[in-house]
Amino acid sequence: MGQGSPITRQVRAGEKANGACVVVGTLAGGHAPSFKADLIKSIDDVVPVDGGREVRQYFWESFPSTRGADLRTTYMFSYVDCEPGRGDLESHWRDYVERLPAYAGGEHPGFGEGKTVQECMDDGTWTPVDSFTAVFK
Repeated sequence: MGQGSPITRQVRAGEKANGACVVVGTLAGGHAPSFKADLIKSIDDVVPVDGGREVRQYFWESFPSTRGADLRTTYMFSYVDCEPGRGDLESHWRDYVERLPAYAGGEHPGFGEGKTVQECMDDGTWTPVDSFTAVFK
């Protein structure tokens, strides 16, 4: 399925995609054990990016991992147009790290205390195990 599927090729009739979904996320330890999951949650209004040249609406998904009681998989994604220079992965990762404490504060003790991702990594209370990046057209 996706951009190379027969259905997508037929619908697009040779036209290139005009939009994409950019996804960044982590599998990390240090979260309070929980069976709670979020499917498509937003914590922000539309936010300006790159000095206001672009705006994005970020959405979040999070769920417990089967690899450990304190592990959670957390994704942040947005939809972007396919104009050159839009939707770059670096700015998505920067926004993920900046916004993760506000999103995960209720499920992570350090974030709940107002600590940043870097502070939680430094004190060992948030331990990334893996990271994910994807672009779907």
